[in-house]
Amino acid sequence: MFNELLNSSSNGGAGVVSVGALNDDTVNSPLLFTGTPISSRFERLLADGIEALPLELHIDAQLPQEIFTMLGLYFLRWDALDGNLQRLLLWDAGYVLSSDGRLTKMHTKCGLTMDDIVLDKSEYEQLGCLSTSCGTLSGGSNLLRSSESAMDCPDSMISQVVKCATPDEVRVVSSASFWAQEENNTDIPRPLIYRHSPRTYSIQLETGEPSAAAQAITSDKCPTHSNLIIPCTTYESTERSMCPQEDSQEYCDRSQASDSNLRTQ
Repeated sequence: MFNELLNSSSNGGAGVVSVGALNDDTVNSPLLFTGTPISSRFERLLADGIEALPLELHIDAQLPQEIFTMLGLYFLRWDALDGNLQRLLLWDAGYVLSSDGRLTKMHTKCGLTMDDIVLDKSEYEQLGCLSTSCGTLSGGSNLLRSSESAMDCPDSMISQVVKCATPDEVRVVSSASFWAQEENNTDIPRPLIYRHSPRTYSIQLETGEPSAAAQAITSDKCPTHSNLIIPCTTYESTERSMCPQEDSQEYCDRSQASDSNLRTQ
């Protein structure tokens, strides 16, 4: 699938639908992302021809060399790519944007991909931290999000259960929850990373709507729509359990091998 998307982009793409042109029925009916890996959400959007505006990187942000190299193999330019494909490439290579357009390199628990870093409810509840109930899930359990106070859940506790880490360089602060569940999520995924406390960060899947984004990062109260929030800790070079995320070229190679195997079966 990954190679098909890049090949489609190098050939100019086809059947692309603007996100702004979609009505609520178009988005809410076929695209239900709850529980779906984040990379698969982007792949679904691209396969369905739904596009987003290209990313606006900070003037000081440098595109990772591995992505430059990989794009060169397909004769593609970064600034000519659809925004959803840009986000997929960054996510796969282990990079997340902050809201000011800076790129942050992520580390994951060794052996895990970026899609594996989501902290599920049972893992979060190991912390014993205060939570807010924001409704009921389809199975009858509460839809939870963490309290925003660092006093309610210290960094030292959070670092014991998270599956991702980032260098101490994220500048934009969020006073919202550091963890949250999602349900009935039909939003175009826009992962952004914020600093929650001195040593805890959160990757928030925002909707891109200014009012919703502002509410999401400034309050632990229940938002109108509950988006997924993934907690991470500060990366330490001495930490042996966290590894750099493998790059997009390795993903491409695996995807290409998988496609070849399917064709020979």
